[in-house]
Amino acid sequence: MNKFTLYIRNTEQFRDGWSQLDRWQDIGTAKVLARRNFSADRDGGATWTERVIVPRETIRRYGAGEIERAIGSTLSSSRCQHEHDCCGCVSYSAYAEHKGGREFLVRGSASRNI
Repeated sequence: MNKFTLYIRNTEQFRDGWSQLDRWQDIGTAKVLARRNFSADRDGGATWTERVIVPRETIRRYGAGEIERAIGSTLSSSRCQHEHDCCGCVSYSAYAEHKGGREFLVRGSASRNI
């Protein structure tokens, strides 16, 4: 079980490789439980699901919709800053769905720019 900080991305002025230049708001911590349904392909891509547990106080304060957005923003990333395709960089995408109570189901994927 891993804890991580949830952030809401308040501006989207920059592409993913420069997203750290946007304004982000720390809204608390969450726990990720073990990954399930992991599937990898030979090109370096993968898909999985995982459960994320968020404190009740955070859900009350921000609402399930904002928490879904924060989980997606926090767990999605690409640090690629290349000006060309086929660089081989890996991008991660995550989409969260509130399942009730403190639990969110996350569908994650990784893909390589090839």
